[in-house]
Amino acid sequence: MLMSSCSLCTLFERLQMPWVGPILLMISGFIAILSLFVWPLLFIWPIMVLIGLGVMAGYGACNECHFSR
Repeated sequence: MLMSSCSLCTLFERLQMPWVGPILLMISGFIAILSLFVWPLLFIWPIMVLIGLGVMAGYGACNECHFSR
């Protein structure tokens, strides 16, 4: 008999915080506008966009696998 189950969920899904992704995108948009005047922000906003998109894409995509015989 082979019985196994695993559940891998993202941190934001377990904490019930689906709003984190859109907020990160809004903040990164604001920082992108400010980066026109303050050049060190040019390195921060692309990373925030990728994190925000990753959180939005990963929310609700909890991987579950079940093996049973």
